[in-house]
Amino acid sequence: MHFTRIGTALLVLMDFADIMLPASKLLKYTHFQTITDYSFGIFFISWIITRHILYFYLLKSVIYESLELIEKKEWLPSEGNFYSLWVWRYFVALFVGLQILLLLWGWLILKVAVKVIIGEGADDVRSESDETEDIQERDANVGLISSSNNPTSN
Repeated sequence: MHFTRIGTALLVLMDFADIMLPASKLLKYTHFQTITDYSFGIFFISWIITRHILYFYLLKSVIYESLELIEKKEWLPSEGNFYSLWVWRYFVALFVGLQILLLLWGWLILKVAVKVIIGEGADDVRSESDETEDIQERDANVGLISSSNNPTSN
């Protein structure tokens, strides 16, 4: 018994939404807000489906179905037995830890989705430096920051 099938299924689930996130970020840099919001919506839906619904079924399979496949209760690589009860517990702990991370990231993504729905647009809630730079750029465009008051111009 090896972990190849479970690992492959995990990679497929995790990589699908990872395609949509960079696409949304690239569109944000083009300043096409409507297209960015739609691509973020596609990312959000793919995130929910792959990382919360389908991952839950994978986690359920790892917890219940793979436990039935343990032939021997001990780890004996010389006999080709790489799947023991200890390895199963470790594997389940890692999968549960990943689920906790996915839930935290899902919360951050949900906060961005709410902003998109209320019309504020998709902004990265993790980064504060971009927000500070945006405020300084906006103030400079309005003329609130002059070159003599700007500490970076010295």
